[in-house]
Amino acid sequence: MKLDRIADVPIFAKAEYLNPGGSIKDRVARHMIEQAEKRGELKKEISGLFVPGQFVNPDNPDIHYLTTGREIWTQMDGRVDAFVAGVGSGGTLAGVARLLKEKNPAVRIAAVEPANASALLGQEPGPPHRRHRRRFHPGRAGRLGHRRRDHRDGRRRDQDRPAPDPGGGRARRNLFGRERLM
Repeated sequence: MKLDRIADVPIFAKAEYLNPGGSIKDRVARHMIEQAEKRGELKKEISGLFVPGQFVNPDNPDIHYLTTGREIWTQMDGRVDAFVAGVGSGGTLAGVARLLKEKNPAVRIAAVEPANASALLGQEPGPPHRRHRRRFHPGRAGRLGHRRRDHRDGRRRDQDRPAPDPGGGRARRNLFGRERLM
């Protein structure tokens, strides 16, 4: 969707909140489970517990390379100057960035995350006063046969931006109000 009330340059947004589960995680969860089934990992789990490990599971960025990035490139007719994404596990940004940089190495890639969740800066997530109590363990995927890889490694990013507003509340309200999104 085109956002034409918030800037003097054309800005487009991919409305992943319209997915059945209301999140970009819909495609990730489905793909990680399908791939685990193909590899037989679900059958091997004795405890009945399967932890896909979205922070280190290569299926996370792969689905965004195969789908989200291609959708953006196609829907924009290859006219992509920059891609900005909020970062949690980093899978969306890593997969989309890989595809866009393959298509056009000049595309700028920027990662944004709340300042109090500064994993991009190598800090533990959470408010500073709680960081000493919370240890960041990006999943148990290494024990489930996945290669350990953190998708937030920054190799394809051109810029990291901490958002000063925790959770992006003010920016979200401003965007929704100006663009009349609901």
